[in-house]
Amino acid sequence: MEWRLPFPWMARGREALREPCSVLLALWGRREAPWPEAEPSRKGGALELALFSPWALRLGLLVGLASGAIYWDLRARRVPDLLTFPCALAGLVIGGWERGAPGLLPPVLGFLVGGLLFLPFVIQGYVGAGDMKLLAAAGAFLGPGGAARAVLLGAVLGGAWALGWWAARREERWLPYAPPLAVGVVASFLLG
Repeated sequence: MEWRLPFPWMARGREALREPCSVLLALWGRREAPWPEAEPSRKGGALELALFSPWALRLGLLVGLASGAIYWDLRARRVPDLLTFPCALAGLVIGGWERGAPGLLPPVLGFLVGGLLFLPFVIQGYVGAGDMKLLAAAGAFLGPGGAARAVLLGAVLGGAWALGWWAARREERWLPYAPPLAVGVVASFLLG
């Protein structure tokens, strides 16, 4: 029994994404794609799917984490543990699946860097613990360098977000900080 792809366009793998991505990469000034190239698998005549590569899986989970964090922070003023902890665990699993036992080190370090860089702001009461958990969970996907970049991008975007938010809502002192952090997380992944 031969394994068949559900849609014919999926057989093209990364080639299906090559043209639109090359335009974006040229705009960013990159010469190469940010995802690693993989040798196509010809087992059973099917090519390896870019859709199920670790890079695409990480991107999908990070976008889901970012979208969920934005939704919950704007709706309920919190980022739930049921969103952040499974994503952090998924980052560890993907790291181990991709590289074995040595692949667990970058997600663990990214988790610690993402969480510990924001811990002083949580202790001082400037941001909530949900924002710290968001960055820690994202750090499990990004690694230590990507987590630090996400914190920096989130802080810069957060300053602009705060100015716009308080200009539009002068009487409201509460500021949802997950939206700029989530955009910083996805941007850090795409730039890294």
